[in-house]
Amino acid sequence: MATSNLVHATGISIGGKAVLIRGPSGSGKTQTAITIIRRGRMAGLDVGLIADDQTRVTANDMGGLTASCPETIAGQIEVFGFGVYDASAIRSEPAAIALIADLVPDQDVARMPPQAPERLLDIFVPALKLPQRQPNLACHAVFAAIGIDPWL
Repeated sequence: MATSNLVHATGISIGGKAVLIRGPSGSGKTQTAITIIRRGRMAGLDVGLIADDQTRVTANDMGGLTASCPETIAGQIEVFGFGVYDASAIRSEPAAIALIADLVPDQDVARMPPQAPERLLDIFVPALKLPQRQPNLACHAVFAAIGIDPWL
């Protein structure tokens, strides 16, 4: 039986690889996701929203993790200060988690941060600490971390 948890994170898919964007309310999770999706689509990449704010993380039998959307919020996105909107046009299928991007206060980000693994459901996943409310910078770092040209 697969282990599954809801995680306070926005999940996106980039070329079939899921990225979990975590951070406190108002840290820019959704704006970062929108920026990555917009930039990726302009570059012709297969990019989409898996889930906004709450992502289901499931451990599979192959030792990996999959990100999916809880049915109650499928196709929806919350824009901080504005409300919930239909995001079905950018909806993505579940994907294998390749990276965790934690949005943290600027002083908690190293100038040359290591990509260190983090344990999630007893499985290690590469993780980065990125400055909150700086979606363009986060976009470059996420692309680079999963092997995509960060200057798209």
